[in-house]
Amino acid sequence: MELAQPRLARREFMALAGLIAGGTALGRTASAGGQATRIVDMSAVGLSQAIHARSLSCVEVMTAFLDRIEALLAALPVQWQRVSLRTAEMTKHALNSFLAVSICFANELGNLCDEVGADGRRLAEVLRLEPRIGAKARLSPGLGFAGGTLARDMQTLRKLGDRNSIETPLLDGAWVSNQRQNRTVIHKLKQSLGENLRGRRIAILGLTYKPETSTLRRSAALEIAGDLIREGAEVWASDPRASRDELRAYPALHFVENPYDAIRQSDALVLMTPWKQYRELDFAAIRSGMTTPLLIDTANLWNADDLTSLGFLYIDIGSGRTRRRV
Repeated sequence: MELAQPRLARREFMALAGLIAGGTALGRTASAGGQATRIVDMSAVGLSQAIHARSLSCVEVMTAFLDRIEALLAALPVQWQRVSLRTAEMTKHALNSFLAVSICFANELGNLCDEVGADGRRLAEVLRLEPRIGAKARLSPGLGFAGGTLARDMQTLRKLGDRNSIETPLLDGAWVSNQRQNRTVIHKLKQSLGENLRGRRIAILGLTYKPETSTLRRSAALEIAGDLIREGAEVWASDPRASRDELRAYPALHFVENPYDAIRQSDALVLMTPWKQYRELDFAAIRSGMTTPLLIDTANLWNADDLTSLGFLYIDIGSGRTRRRV
């Protein structure tokens, strides 16, 4: 605020576009040349995603100000919602936490499907036909949510509950469920290779928490790599855009630029980030170069029938495929 004050003209508003916890900005004002400047929390607006949004939230502070904001952004195909300041601050946290809980629910269904032989992906398609669920519901089984956004907002709500002595058992359970889900990869590796992974060479393709980014913040791939290294495995990895500077913090991880170098002589290949570059790999060459032809596709990127016809043992999450030892 101190840095902003000299730039504030008389009777101006300051719109906060960053995410802040519920209750943070209520009643905040800044002094600018003796005039009060109201701070308006725009945290729920998400302008970078507004082109694809159906509704936006804003705080109801002054009708004149909101009218100016809506006029400024009139070209965006969105429906504006005017809500209270506290509601605006809670909106983004609630949205991301809802998505996070949906992911946890889908993953638990997928784990059950794997045990009973049901197809979790077809199950997701059928569930989306239910109008009360919706066609875009996050119901595809896979790994737990990663990156900073969903985890941050879920933690914000959990801490808000702690501060106000309100229990949040659903959010608490989803947090634990998500942390356990990434252990699914270790579990599937041990089912196929045996309980002792010491000395096994495991290849990982994709380290970022999603495609088209370079950040390794809260990377599920790095968490799994760390678990494998602690189990005594030798982990080789490749990623087309992972921050090389951030990778220096993981000296036990063998990082190589060429994915085929990571895969060569490996006992298992684990796909973590579904980069488009990995969709059309030379799997015949990969098969001949691997010590053990085991593929674990956590993103359901590859065609199972094509790969099994080449002699791979193909394992995904949630399809209910029968597993066997290699």
